[in-house]
Amino acid sequence: MSERIVLLDPSVPKPGGASAPNAGDEVIGSSVLREIHKLFPGATVSRITTHGRPTGEQLELIAAAGKVLIGGSNLLGNPVTSWKRPGRKWRQWSISLGDAEVIDRAILFGVGWRVYEDEVESSTRRLYRTALAQEGIHSVRDEYTRRKLQGMGFSNVVNTGCPTLWPLIEHPLGWIPVKRSRSVLTTVTDYRPSPSEDVQVQRLLAAMYDHVYLWPQGEGDAAYAKRINASIEILPSGLNSLDGFLEANDCDYVGTRLHGGIYCLNARRRALIIAVDNRAAEMGPETGLPTIERNNISGMRDWIEHPKETQISLNRAAIETWRGQFRP
Repeated sequence: MSERIVLLDPSVPKPGGASAPNAGDEVIGSSVLREIHKLFPGATVSRITTHGRPTGEQLELIAAAGKVLIGGSNLLGNPVTSWKRPGRKWRQWSISLGDAEVIDRAILFGVGWRVYEDEVESSTRRLYRTALAQEGIHSVRDEYTRRKLQGMGFSNVVNTGCPTLWPLIEHPLGWIPVKRSRSVLTTVTDYRPSPSEDVQVQRLLAAMYDHVYLWPQGEGDAAYAKRINASIEILPSGLNSLDGFLEANDCDYVGTRLHGGIYCLNARRRALIIAVDNRAAEMGPETGLPTIERNNISGMRDWIEHPKETQISLNRAAIETWRGQFRP
């Protein structure tokens, strides 16, 4: 009988949804599944969305599973006020304390902390200490997240970087071309708007490249892009659209969406990620991922005009430590 694995998966849409609200979760999800299938060949993998509370049937699956993994994204953090429902609180990982008691032994895989926060609320601390395994080894994507968990008493945490980056360390220096392209693919982030700065970025790209295309990674990105730049050519949403574009076009990538940029790197495109939150800000210096602040227009111009080799560096020992806990 094959081993049963439950993956708590941000790339699975919430009930009634046609797709994940952010295609970046799909980029992460495919990388997580790649590793799971390598580690557990022949296992039965049940994927459960993190965008809504698990049902009774799903909790039964979790209770019966041989292993429970939580796959990537910025799931951890204190609850925040919903911008869709003012006055209501929501969590990136939607579970109650009762759900956590059933989950009990979940292992993190490339998970990050949502935003910079000074304090971890007592209810958040209790929730995670109940749901996450006290034994075993958790994988997080950056040092900030590792320190947050360490502060809650989790000493069994290693910084492996995001699993979307893992394939890049297998390639030699120079695998990603250095030559500047005549076209550029860009992204914006609707929930981290800065119209004045975003307009400056779009103007720079229009001046530096023959063609500028925008891929809407998040469900509100296309509308925001139209508000700040009505003339930009916007691609259809979804990973299939991005795949088709990359197959047909040589391009650079300069944009605010972290995983859109990483996806382009894996497709052998030079990429510069504009940091608008803690994810790129933390991962860039730690991994060599090319990142830049949104207000640094001169730095973006310099990156475009003077291409440099991209070299991603991850803690291979930490990755093997995390993988090794599942090997006989």
